[in-house]
Amino acid sequence: MLLPAAWAQNGFTTTIPDEPVTLVVDSDQVFVTGHWVAADKQSEPTGPTVSRISCDKQICRESQANIVLFPDNTFTMTTDYVEYKVETFNSKAIVATSTQGVCGVRTVLKFDLIHKSVYWTMRPSAPSNDLPRVSSKACDSAQMNLELKGETMWRR
Repeated sequence: MLLPAAWAQNGFTTTIPDEPVTLVVDSDQVFVTGHWVAADKQSEPTGPTVSRISCDKQICRESQANIVLFPDNTFTMTTDYVEYKVETFNSKAIVATSTQGVCGVRTVLKFDLIHKSVYWTMRPSAPSNDLPRVSSKACDSAQMNLELKGETMWRR
């Protein structure tokens, strides 16, 4: 059986063309909502993925909802909440990170305030040589690059 990620967005398309996000920014906080799209072919989400992100100068908080589709046309809906530590907060960019799991997967949220864009990247942050083979292989494949686009509706 293939992992759900192998099916990309499995036939879901947006009914509204992908638009840039609308960032709500002031001197000490930022807020954005939207849906994630792959920044490269290897990063296709398993189905529609939406997020609501708010940041202050210390923490970014992301609430996320995802649809994961399977080959037999069944699906599951999941939610997630992640907090990221803000490393940079200035008039040009906000960068926040979170490191989790046995792989030490480092997730980076980057707000490009000049171009009004939001990016999400995920990479293992530690060598996986000392892990069991199955874990090591999973850690090595934990890589994604996404861009947040404006809110939308979906069609299948």
